[in-house]
Amino acid sequence: MSQNNHYIAITIGPIGDMMGLVRKPTALWGASYIFSYISKRLCELIVEKKVAAASSDIITPFFVAEEDAKNENEKSLMDRRDGVGLFHDHIIVRADLSKNREVMKEIKREVIENVASILAPENCDTPEKQKAYADQIEKYILIAVCGFEKDGTGNAIMYCGKQLDSLELPKQFAAAEEKHPILSRLQSRRDNDASATIKAIAERFGVDMKQWQLTLEKNSGRDVRDLPDIAAASRAPGFKKNKYYCILRADGDNMSKIISGLPDDEKCREFSRICLDYCAKVAAAVKTYGGATIFAGGDDLFAIVPCQGVDPETGKMITVLEFTQSICKIFRASFRKEIEAIEKANLNQPENKRVPVPSLSFGAYICYRKFPLYEAIERSGALLFGVAKNTAHKNCVAVHLQKHAGQSEELVISNTVLADESNRFFERFNFLISNSKDQDEILLSASNKILLFNHLLAAAPSENVKNVFENVFDDDFHTDKRSDFLHVFLPDMYEICRKPDQIVLYERDRALKTADPAKTLAQLIRFMKFFVEKGDM
Repeated sequence: MSQNNHYIAITIGPIGDMMGLVRKPTALWGASYIFSYISKRLCELIVEKKVAAASSDIITPFFVAEEDAKNENEKSLMDRRDGVGLFHDHIIVRADLSKNREVMKEIKREVIENVASILAPENCDTPEKQKAYADQIEKYILIAVCGFEKDGTGNAIMYCGKQLDSLELPKQFAAAEEKHPILSRLQSRRDNDASATIKAIAERFGVDMKQWQLTLEKNSGRDVRDLPDIAAASRAPGFKKNKYYCILRADGDNMSKIISGLPDDEKCREFSRICLDYCAKVAAAVKTYGGATIFAGGDDLFAIVPCQGVDPETGKMITVLEFTQSICKIFRASFRKEIEAIEKANLNQPENKRVPVPSLSFGAYICYRKFPLYEAIERSGALLFGVAKNTAHKNCVAVHLQKHAGQSEELVISNTVLADESNRFFERFNFLISNSKDQDEILLSASNKILLFNHLLAAAPSENVKNVFENVFDDDFHTDKRSDFLHVFLPDMYEICRKPDQIVLYERDRALKTADPAKTLAQLIRFMKFFVEKGDM
């Protein structure tokens, strides 16, 4: 790795604006993948054209030229054919911009022309038309570049944060979707046309249709998956959950605590490699579960998943709530050394000076398969950043179930509760939603009765809560196997709801500070009830 303090920082966009205007999963994928492709292509050209002395001078994202790859894992990360965008929108290169200003202009234009050639409609059949289309594309894609010199304080990633943020301010974007030269290619009013076009575009990007997570496996006359196809991956015909999909988003908490402790560029680059490897593993888990990864870069995840899918570890069917913990396991395993180092340092510090341990927060927005995708995208973002990451300790799952009939259930559940095996949370959850012929009715009855006896439960000390549940649920209907659920599992879950910041309600995109255990448990039961409800809507 060359030794100088000159850097080039690049930011690419506007990803969020473009993704917010789409109607189909394929268009959403395309609007995201374009930017990951641009990021990787920029890295390739920066090395090819000797802006960087070597691949190792690209600090983030992790990139290695084919000839520099040290092992099969690095080769596979660079040569992915599954269409998962792993390259995020910020690039930091150890290089002097003053010596490479003209070359960077050439690289930017070459990348734009490359993207234009992939997206170009059939009528762009002359050099003049191709140039005109590339000029159009250039107005809608921001590739902003700046140079900076590190003065020795902090590492390059932390140092250039403000510079990158300022670069993202200027942008050109048309609100009218039909006039947009990129979005108009990614989706069409006619499904068959859109399917054929996006498939051709994906193949030009180098995606293998057999590996693509949006390829429709069954022969249905279409080539790509739509929202009903993803929702149906729950494999639960006759149940409502088979008609609902979930926008699942995840973002790392307190990751700056790791980054700020990286002493040099080499450690920063190694951290970038860990992030890339983590995202590849998460994308694979999403595929096994039955979903489609839209983007996985840095510590972020954006996916469309079914409400119930296949556990990546056991092959059993699990709910999306349990799947979030599968992702947490991958996160903790990927960043184990960094997390353990912070935890060890905290042991020698008083509580008020301990550093927050990195974790994951989730926003899970569940809605009917005909619910507008762009609106679900917006609401899932509000869930993640306005609710989950706005709680006191983050490290939680904010879930919103929007019923087609209009009712909704909203909860924030701490990952601490979900991950703690002593809570037996998922054992209880799965027992509640076991396929009993009258489980739907039992759950409805339990939810209503808990609210009815709210004051009695609130006054009961912990050692008497189970007695209250036994006396409240004392009909013949509440006997046999149901007694485990009503007299054992529910009181235990009520006790969890009593603990501060473990399971809370929220409204208007914010967590409620005042906990009401009975209302919280009742809403949690109604959320569980969704998984055993039968019908179409």
